[in-house]
Amino acid sequence: CRRRTGHVEMIWAKERMSRRKHDGGDVAELLQEALTRLEVSLDDVARVVSNNHHFRVLPYEKNPAQLRWSAALGHVEGGVGSAYNLLPGAQHMELSHHLA
Repeated sequence: CRRRTGHVEMIWAKERMSRRKHDGGDVAELLQEALTRLEVSLDDVARVVSNNHHFRVLPYEKNPAQLRWSAALGHVEGGVGSAYNLLPGAQHMELSHHLA
């Protein structure tokens, strides 16, 4: 939802970009592409809603240093510790995948 217009301008699932069914993990590339298409910056993102049917997202993302370390070891995707995945300046909310 864009603050200027109050309308939802983009809803995009990662699997629509990667073309892999049930693609999960970080959304850094997805968000970079969305912001480019909407012509806005990362600083313009005020609120993020996340969901994952395997585990809670918010507790998982609370330690960016741990995420970057895990990515360096190859345990998780490389973009998981990126600002484009964690959105440090935005309010975070989590929604059950049953409601998403």
